[in-house]
Amino acid sequence: MATRRQRKKPPPLPETRPVTSSRWQDNKTLLHAWLLMVFPVGLYALWAGSVYEKHVKWGITAGVVLVFLALNTGFDALLALVLAPLAVFLLWRDQEIARATVYKFAAGAAVILLLFLAAPSPQGGGNGCTYYRDSNYNVFARSCD
Repeated sequence: MATRRQRKKPPPLPETRPVTSSRWQDNKTLLHAWLLMVFPVGLYALWAGSVYEKHVKWGITAGVVLVFLALNTGFDALLALVLAPLAVFLLWRDQEIARATVYKFAAGAAVILLLFLAAPSPQGGGNGCTYYRDSNYNVFARSCD
């Protein structure tokens, strides 16, 4: 009796990025991505990890706080259009970061962008007018700039 040749299963594809066992706070690229995208988590990682010396940590912390305070009104646009995509790009380039982490950051950047695009304009509809309404929601006054 002739037996059928059994197909060999192809060997599993090797992991394209090596898995490291170090703490996430000690990965410099991941720290930078957190500082760019979610700076409170990034500041925690900065101080919990051992990537930088203490005087550099103070400088980075002061820089992050100053940028946040200086761009208080335009911070949403900066985060959605520059910082979040830059964080994803830095993670994508680093060979030590797992692809799943890059995809999670990319999804977070997409959510930040969608929230930024869906936010109402600060002028209340683009006409620069404020409408005053009574308890029945009837307009009784309007003030335009």
